[in-house]
Amino acid sequence: MIQKQTKNPHYSLFILLAVNFFMLSCQTAPKIPDAVFETSGFIPLEPGAFAYIFADVQNAKPILEYINLDELNDANTKQMIDRTRSAVAAVYLPQDKRRFQLSAWGDYPSFRAKMALKIKREWKKSRSPASGANFWYSAGRRLSLALNAGRAFVSAASEDTPIDPFTAAPGTEVPEGFGNFRKGAILSFWLEDPGPMINKKLDEMGLPLQLPADQMFVSLFPLMPPDASGGQFYQANIKIRFSSENQARSLVFLFAIAQNFIPSGPALDGSGALAAILFSNPPVQDGRDLIIQTNTLSGREIALLFNIFSL
Repeated sequence: MIQKQTKNPHYSLFILLAVNFFMLSCQTAPKIPDAVFETSGFIPLEPGAFAYIFADVQNAKPILEYINLDELNDANTKQMIDRTRSAVAAVYLPQDKRRFQLSAWGDYPSFRAKMALKIKREWKKSRSPASGANFWYSAGRRLSLALNAGRAFVSAASEDTPIDPFTAAPGTEVPEGFGNFRKGAILSFWLEDPGPMINKKLDEMGLPLQLPADQMFVSLFPLMPPDASGGQFYQANIKIRFSSENQARSLVFLFAIAQNFIPSGPALDGSGALAAILFSNPPVQDGRDLIIQTNTLSGREIALLFNIFSL
C-alpha cells in the first residue's frame, strides 16, 4: 500500500498530443539528425516526467478520431497529423517548470512557418542552451517551438520563463526491457511511479486493491484485419513493475479477488476502460513484473482509457 498523491497531472495524454500537433502548424527550427533511440537507449526528452509516450502517428489516427477535442477537428491539426510519421512526448507533474515536451519526425513546411513567425509579434527568437540552435517562444502561450523539414520540437512551460524545446545530451534513458516490449506497437508509453494515479481510480471504482507500482508499460497493437464494418480493434500488452518479486507474487492473488468486483459488459466511461484493461485476463508473473494481455478493445475504449490519465 502507498499513500495517494494529492496532485495529479492536468492534461490527458491524448490532449497533450493533440495540442502539440495543433501548434506545430506555425513553428520553425534547425536541422538535427533523427535520434535512433532504439539503439542508443535514450530519447530526446528531458528526464523527470510522469509519462513518456511513443506514437506511430499514421497508424494511431483511427484512435484519435474518438477523442472529443475541438483541436482534432481543426484543419491545421489534421494537416500536421498527416505530416507526422512518429513522435515521442513527455508529460510532467504540476510542480515541474515544464508542462510537456514533444519531439516529432515528419515532413513539415519549415520555410513557410519561418516566414509566418517573423511577422507575428508574439513570437520571439531565442537560443537554445542545450543545442546552440535558435527556437521561438510565445510568452502568451508559454510555448517554445522549433521546426525544420524533418523534425519538430515543442516545450510548454508552467510559468512565463521560456523552456528550451531541445534536450541536453544524452536525454532520458529508456527503462530496461521497454524497447523490446514496444516493438511493433502503434502506441506505447511508460509511466513513472503510477501507483498514486492508478490507486485513485481503483478507489473511485470501489475496488479493494492498491498497486505499489514503480513503473507501468503499455503497448497497443491493431488486430488485423478490421471487422466487416471497417472498424479497427486493438489489443494491449501491459507490464506493471514492482520493487520486489514478493510484491508481484502477492498482487497476483489480489488481482484474482478484485476481478470478482468488475462489472461485465462494455466500458461506458474511463473507469470502465481501466477495468477492461487491468482485469480482462489474469496477470502472469515474470520476476518483479506482472504481465497482462487484454481482450479486444475498440478505439473508443482506448480513448476513454487515455482520457482518465488526467492531471
